[in-house]
Amino acid sequence: MLATLAWSKLAPQRLTTQLSIDPLIEFKKFALRFRAGNHELTPYSQIVEDLPTIGSPQARAEWTVLDGGANIGLFSLLIQPVARVIAVEPNPSAFARLEENLRRNALGGRAINAALSERSGIAFLKIPEGASTLSRLADDGVLQVRAVSIDDLLDELQIERVDLAKLDVEGHELEALAGAQRSLSAGRIKRVYIEFVGAECLNAIDTAMAAHGYHRYATTRFNALFARPETESATRAR
Repeated sequence: MLATLAWSKLAPQRLTTQLSIDPLIEFKKFALRFRAGNHELTPYSQIVEDLPTIGSPQARAEWTVLDGGANIGLFSLLIQPVARVIAVEPNPSAFARLEENLRRNALGGRAINAALSERSGIAFLKIPEGASTLSRLADDGVLQVRAVSIDDLLDELQIERVDLAKLDVEGHELEALAGAQRSLSAGRIKRVYIEFVGAECLNAIDTAMAAHGYHRYATTRFNALFARPETESATRAR
């Protein structure tokens, strides 16, 4: 359930089909289909708090955004306006709502039903009951899903530049970065906004990103923002 403050900021205009397991909420700027009792709205406060660290709305309007671990598309909707969103989500149930939310709000881009990982192939997904936002790849996962590396995905979609890659893949962040080696080395990805759990995890991400010339420019409670010096300088100049 949303915190009172978050709910007041969302300012819902109307809740449709209140008894539905997948209700639709219409807000001032977008409409959102979500699964009741599945904690799919809880990331709202965190995203809103972090948005000012990511870049101004004026700058973001021209961006291509890779939303890794998109769930139902809350981040993709809140970061608007951007030119294009590539939203990647492996959980088939959440993916159905993601597709509807992108379509309903006429977001440019597309949704990909896959998990970001070190290499392309297959993987196994573990989905905790009542918490689709905590779906994660695991050896004991029971649902077989498509896995794709970021390098392969960008090649497949013929995307030459990603202005922001958001990675919230429930403990699989380092593997997702390992699948982006070519893109990071070439500067194809301008910024990386990535979830971490604890100091040890953040240190490992720092090391992985520094190997490609990226520095950590902002750190919030659960996420860190990385960019190359020339990217950050250009952002501040605007």
